[in-house]
Amino acid sequence: MKRQMDHRGLSLIELIVSIAILSIVVGAIFGFFLFSMRSYNKDSGETNVQSEAQMTVNRLQNQIVNTTTGIGKDDAEMLSAVHRLYLYTRVTQQDGNVQRRKITIYQQDHSLMYGYSYDVVDENDQVIAGMGGTVADTEIADYVRNFYVDLTKLETDQQVTVHLEFEDQKKSYATDNTISLRNQLTDVISANAADYFK
Repeated sequence: MKRQMDHRGLSLIELIVSIAILSIVVGAIFGFFLFSMRSYNKDSGETNVQSEAQMTVNRLQNQIVNTTTGIGKDDAEMLSAVHRLYLYTRVTQQDGNVQRRKITIYQQDHSLMYGYSYDVVDENDQVIAGMGGTVADTEIADYVRNFYVDLTKLETDQQVTVHLEFEDQKKSYATDNTISLRNQLTDVISANAADYFK
């Protein structure tokens, strides 16, 4: 017995039902893709802010821990909220002379800035003419919303607490890090002290 082939094709109702099912499947796939992209962008933004914060804290910790002479602030600032930090250090060079540095860390707009001035002294602590200078301030962190340092435990516990707040678009991250000093520093130095290197 021979079967007869049906050449009628799809009816209009079958075509509409097929398109509706296909639209639902494509819509679900597109919705999942869109959700995944938004989730990735959100996580990526948070990761960027946290990564920037961690790198900044590491840089600050390295500078503060290696301070050899003193830590300073502007006279008008309270010990618990220092917005412009000065680090004084001495570095012995290969020729036996000593480079004395005054490092400045401060917030400018949404950036954390770092710069230093220096001079060079001989073994008698006499300044060698023409051997000093200033290194231009450079940005060490971006997206900084707030920066201050708490020096209240410097004299008693040899500790400095750095507070940083970062914000990138709608992502924000705040951190407080207590840094223990390696060198025994006994007091907070005025930023205007003439003998800050000694």
